Amino acid sequence: MAYSAVSSVAAWIEKVIVEGEQSWNWDPLREVYLLLEELKRMKIFLEDMRQDENTMLTSPYLAEIGELAYEARDVIEALVLKTLPKREQGISNVIKRSACFLREAWMVIQEVTSEIINLERHLRDRSNLDHLEKLRRSHSSSNRHPHFLEDNVVGFDANIMELVSDLVDDKSHFRVVSIWGKGGSGKTTMAKMLHHHSQVRNHFDCFAWAYVSQNCQRRNVWQRILISLNVFDEDDRNKRDEQVAEKLFKFLKEHKCLVILDDIPSIQAWDSIKAALPRNLQETSSKILITCRNQEVALNADPKCYLHELQPLNEDNSLKLFRRIAFPQRQFTGYRSGDEEVEEMVNRCEGLPLAIVVLGGIIATTLSEEESLRLCRILRCGGYGEPSNLLALSYDVLPSYLKPCFLYLSLFPDGYEIPTVKLIQLWVAENIIPFPLVEIENRREIWIEEIAEYYLMELVERRMMQVGQLDASLKIRTCYVHDMIRDMCLAKAREQNFVHIVDTTQVGYPLFSIGRLAIHESGDMRGIDKLRDLRSLFFFDVMFTDELIYRSLHQSNEIYATKDKPWLSTLLLLRRVIRKFQRTWRYLSNNFKLLRVLEFEGSEMYVGGELQSDIGKLIHLRYLSLRKASYVSRLPSTLGKLTLLQTLNLEIDEKFAVHVPDVIWKLKSLRHLYLPKKCNDKTKLKLNDLRNLQTLVNFNTKNCYMGDLCSLTNLRELRISRHFILEDIEEILDSNPRIVTSEHLRSLYIWSQDPIDPKHLMLLLSNCVDILELSLTTAMRELPGYHQFPSKITYLYLNESELDRDPMPTLEKLPNLRVLGLHKAFAGKEIVCSSEGFAQLISLKLIENSNLEEWRVDENAMPKLRNLEIVDCRSLKMLPVGLKLVKTLQEVKMEKMPRAFKDRLVQGGEDFCNFQHISTIIFQNCH
Repeated sequence: MAYSAVSSVAAWIEKVIVEGEQSWNWDPLREVYLLLEELKRMKIFLEDMRQDENTMLTSPYLAEIGELAYEARDVIEALVLKTLPKREQGISNVIKRSACFLREAWMVIQEVTSEIINLERHLRDRSNLDHLEKLRRSHSSSNRHPHFLEDNVVGFDANIMELVSDLVDDKSHFRVVSIWGKGGSGKTTMAKMLHHHSQVRNHFDCFAWAYVSQNCQRRNVWQRILISLNVFDEDDRNKRDEQVAEKLFKFLKEHKCLVILDDIPSIQAWDSIKAALPRNLQETSSKILITCRNQEVALNADPKCYLHELQPLNEDNSLKLFRRIAFPQRQFTGYRSGDEEVEEMVNRCEGLPLAIVVLGGIIATTLSEEESLRLCRILRCGGYGEPSNLLALSYDVLPSYLKPCFLYLSLFPDGYEIPTVKLIQLWVAENIIPFPLVEIENRREIWIEEIAEYYLMELVERRMMQVGQLDASLKIRTCYVHDMIRDMCLAKAREQNFVHIVDTTQVGYPLFSIGRLAIHESGDMRGIDKLRDLRSLFFFDVMFTDELIYRSLHQSNEIYATKDKPWLSTLLLLRRVIRKFQRTWRYLSNNFKLLRVLEFEGSEMYVGGELQSDIGKLIHLRYLSLRKASYVSRLPSTLGKLTLLQTLNLEIDEKFAVHVPDVIWKLKSLRHLYLPKKCNDKTKLKLNDLRNLQTLVNFNTKNCYMGDLCSLTNLRELRISRHFILEDIEEILDSNPRIVTSEHLRSLYIWSQDPIDPKHLMLLLSNCVDILELSLTTAMRELPGYHQFPSKITYLYLNESELDRDPMPTLEKLPNLRVLGLHKAFAGKEIVCSSEGFAQLISLKLIENSNLEEWRVDENAMPKLRNLEIVDCRSLKMLPVGLKLVKTLQEVKMEKMPRAFKDRLVQGGEDFCNFQHISTIIFQNCH
């Protein structure tokens, strides 16, 4: 933690000095040089420190070093910003500096330098060499980053078959099935296996999954279930709890659903949510699967429920699981030298899968088998053998550069699926990615986001993070942390003063200074005034829920004074809430001026439509997110003062068309820009000065200038939405034939309300020769020729294209295409996949192509296809016979297809014999 802070701040100060020493005439410049030299010495010392930096002996001093480094950065950064020329006002010379401010900065820098020297001297006197630290450094160069890590499951087969049998038995007396056992025993893994099991998928029509957190909020659980069932409407946000429960109860009663409630923490949590869940045989054919750690919780859910206790793995399965994680590339056929050390360590895990997987993750990241066995011996002697201690061990052996990345995960709520793109942007904004990977850096120029992605993959390989969802290109889209690992992470973060969490179980604020604060499902901000040095502030979920407003209405005196006009009471209360929120926002902007990260994602922002101009005072901000925030229709021009912003997410709720002032061009440090999904007609933005921009989302030709794309030479991802019209295409071709000049562009997404002219599309694609992902949601009637598509494309998604001609003869010639989706893309009746076409395709989705009747697959077509999904193509008569020759096909999923289509494929059906080689065939809602 201290190493990361010192390393990143030293690098930043060095960069500031190099860029500004010729033009800045600071009085305290000499002190900045001295501070930099001390930070470099401290960095070298910390690299060679002989004692684990998280022991009780030294952690307070190390935390203090980190805080001092960040304090120095904040002072120097403020100094830089104070002495920058105000170009936007036309002033060419540096503004007159305040002598008082410079004197204060000089004194603070001197004090910080002196304190760092004293702390280093103190730590040098107490440090000594330790085997664990030596191993940790020796393994830090390991660079094994798998593209995707599949779940490794051992010893669950008998349990799965038993549970599947009960779930699909309509005559069973059970409507609730409970899996209970110790934390880390594999309950969630087993529930996932059941959720994806082909027999279960074929039996139920609808599926829902909801994680139940320690601070369970019943409405949030009900809403997550409704969202999973695809029946949640925006109007449901305004309903009372009782109305939401009634809607869910009715749907589950009328449909055959499987609802999985994962990790119910207590009887009270179950009692709070059960009102919306029918559980009697007479009420429904739906079933509920719950996981919990406590048998009493399971029995309380339903005394007559099917109760399954998850037992520890036996010795053989424990060793098998460990070897599968620790040595994935090796086969073990007999006794090997050193096996006794491995077996002893695995036995100490006591059959707990999580402990075994964590231990395997530790060993997997070592350099050799000899080193692995040596580590086993050290761990055995170091008191880490107990299962509960192995989680702490997984943190203790992390390389220094990974520790702050891991601790950052403690900010997110329990059960939260973390978007990996967001996590990487936050890591970069907080400057906790301290140095590049040398072996990559020497080959080519590298983006800091790529370094962060490697760090993320290393945490996944170490099993400290788990894979959630994959994106279209099979990269990790979301990740999550096992609740037991999160508990350990949060304990370590609190121990090091890394973060403070406020939720419904823990209110109030610490008396000491903290750098990061996260507020979970709570609007209570009393006491926040004590945290003046706050650098990161997160609001998760909502601050003022509609349910809270409804209750407040009934408790308000105005309701009695205006019984004949209840709407007036609503307006009076809303006015009160708006004033409260505006005061809160103003307070944040005026009192937390060191903020680098401000996250308002999903919050109800009752600001009266316009975000206050005070936001411009947060000049240190690197990351600002208003994603899914409600009730904001106008942004202030003071956004242009946030010149250090790297990520700006303005994807505000679509209820309002948002006005964005033309100041975004001033934010020259921007790397990721997410514009509102809907801007008003007065918004017109210049973006041509954003040379560092890598991500541009919701760009359109109505609110932006198409010509500005030429200037964005570092663009990696471009998403065009709503309007894409080149009005003067001939003029553009004459003046500048390139629309996009970035050689780094890899992802292009277009969603246009109006049909795209094929000439416009071909012009755009001709500029994007290196893109890997292409998504087109628009009517186009006709595809460009295959030679006009970028040849490197691996992912292609066509939606609402309304093509008249079969697209397959064109698309099958794309040499690197691996994933193809056709959603309302073809208006014709027949498609043909020719011999040797789609040479690399592994996944194909056909969705809502309502006119499609015939599909022919010739011999040797799609030789690598693994997954096929057909949804709501109700005119399609049968699977093509040619698919029986595709031996790589592993899973076929069919949803909302006619009953006759399904009957051909089930046992005894006309086509059953043709497709017996496919291991998994799933039917869902096929009536």
